[in-house]
Amino acid sequence: MIRKVMIVGIIIMLLIIWQSVSLYFSVVDNKNSPLLAATRQMEQEGIRIEKVDRFHGDQLYIMTKSQDDEGKEWYIASTQEGKVDQIAVQEIKLAEEAVIQAVKNQFSEIQEIQRIHPAYSQKEFSWEVIGIDEKNMMHYIYFRMRDGSFQKRYVLSH
Repeated sequence: MIRKVMIVGIIIMLLIIWQSVSLYFSVVDNKNSPLLAATRQMEQEGIRIEKVDRFHGDQLYIMTKSQDDEGKEWYIASTQEGKVDQIAVQEIKLAEEAVIQAVKNQFSEIQEIQRIHPAYSQKEFSWEVIGIDEKNMMHYIYFRMRDGSFQKRYVLSH
C-alpha cells in the first residue's frame, strides 16, 4: 500500500515538473514573439539590423538600430500594434557621449552611470540613462535625442 502511494506521488510530482517546464517555455516564447516578428519583417524589407532591444516604456516596444541600403543608420521603434517611428542617427542632436556630461552637470548626486541606451518615451526618441546615487537609489533619466533637452526622471530605491 505504501509503495503504491509513493509511486502515485512520484508520478504526480513528475507531471507537475513537466507542466511547469512547459509553462515556462510557453511564456518565454510568447514574450519574444513580437520581437521576432518585427525583426523578420524588417529583414524582409531589406533592412540590416545591428542591434535589437525590447523595452517597456509607456508601452511595450522594440528598438532596433539598423542600416538601410545607402548605409544610413536609423533607430526604429516598433510597438506591438505595428506602429513604427524612426530617427536617422544624423538627426540626433545629443550624442551618447554628451549625455554623460549632461547627467553630470544636471544631476550631481549621480555617482555611477550604469547604462545609456536609446529609448522611445512619450512618442519621442530619447536617451535613457540609468544611474546610481550616493543613497543607492536608481535614477532613470531621459534626454530627447532631437534637441538634447531634459525630458523626465524617475527615482527608484533598491
